[in-house]
Amino acid sequence: MRQLPSDLRARTTALAISVNPLVDTRKSVVRFLRERRAQALKYLAGSVAEMKPVWKRFGVVSAYETGDADTHSADVRVFDPEGIWVSTQHSGVDLSPENLAHDIAQAIKGRMDALELIGQGFWNAFQMAWEVWWALMLGFLLSGVVQAWIPRERMERALGGRGPDRFWYVL
Repeated sequence: MRQLPSDLRARTTALAISVNPLVDTRKSVVRFLRERRAQALKYLAGSVAEMKPVWKRFGVVSAYETGDADTHSADVRVFDPEGIWVSTQHSGVDLSPENLAHDIAQAIKGRMDALELIGQGFWNAFQMAWEVWWALMLGFLLSGVVQAWIPRERMERALGGRGPDRFWYVL
């Protein structure tokens, strides 16, 4: 938010939505925001009956409805002033202050043109490919190191054999 020009910042509201009203009490929400130094963030919480239409409207997967305390929508979604969903940023992939400021500015100024949407799609695809590529390269590197320095006979003795007992040994 700090990266936005002041006129856009004044027209922007950062909002977190409760995914489990049974746990998200006023006290727990205040503690949550304080621990993350996010007191400026507005936090929408209420009863289950009050939150269900909000979850539906904003496409939130709630922990209450799934029964899984770890289930929640951690993505950051950007909506324009009319409440139309403009973009989603994913934690650990494309969520950054720069990307968020860009998408908020676009949402406030108006819809992105087709060329910009295509470019953003390619950028997101590149970032996801990068996330997969480096993990694969690291795996290949480790595999190569093991193959280069550990004799094949030793690997066969440690992992060789047949039967269910060898399968469980590997796991």
